[in-house]
Amino acid sequence: MITYQLSALSAVLFETGTTTNYEHRWDCLQSSKGGKRMRGDKSAVSVNPCFANRTSYLNDQEKYIDDTRDCSSFRGSLCTLESPCVPCELDKAIEFGDVWKRCNSCNGTNHNCDFVEGLGPYCYVSVKDLSRIEPCSTCCTRPNPLIFENNNMRVCI
Repeated sequence: MITYQLSALSAVLFETGTTTNYEHRWDCLQSSKGGKRMRGDKSAVSVNPCFANRTSYLNDQEKYIDDTRDCSSFRGSLCTLESPCVPCELDKAIEFGDVWKRCNSCNGTNHNCDFVEGLGPYCYVSVKDLSRIEPCSTCCTRPNPLIFENNNMRVCI
């Protein structure tokens, strides 16, 4: 009986990937913590700038930016001191190896992270020293695509 209840609870709270080992808490997927795209958000700031000028898409995953940013390994819905987020600036995303998961695009009104001391949002400073954490300064990514080479492939983020 207890096993059944726990299994039902985990089905409600977690999404398990079929092709990866990552598991995502539902509250994280539904959040916009640190500038990430909230699950189901189809607003203009969530459109992937690499594909913004296309007239047709295979699916929403192609049209919109990823909504699992900073949600792997059961991370929660906030960027806290205990569970900070990757900064939204594109150069930081590249540094942290999180190139596929940009933040919502900046639109003139969503630059400020509304930081509150003790609550956050908090971001990592450098991938070289994950113990260094600071208040997140920008909770969006500039809307222009960034194109670079990665393993002899042309990548757009």
